[in-house]
Amino acid sequence: MQQKWLVLVAVSLIFFFLNGATFASLGVVLFSMIKDLHWSQTAAGVSFSLLGIACGVASPLPALLLKRIGLRLIAQHRADLDGGVVKGLGQQRQLA
Repeated sequence: MQQKWLVLVAVSLIFFFLNGATFASLGVVLFSMIKDLHWSQTAAGVSFSLLGIACGVASPLPALLLKRIGLRLIAQHRADLDGGVVKGLGQQRQLA
């Protein structure tokens, strides 16, 4: 039982670190993106806010999917999806 709690704490810390690093680094590069892509500060700020809201709203989805359909099926479909994305990008690269 003690090991399960240790794993939960470790995974939670990793998740919070990665999530924080992602949003903090996007806040740093956002100003460069505004300049390079000719966005207004308002458009960039709204986009950043919508990203945060979407992440917050979607955060319960992985737990619900794990409970409903299981890890094996999720991992299999994720691998299929990733493979399809890589294949599509490869085909797009060949056409260019």
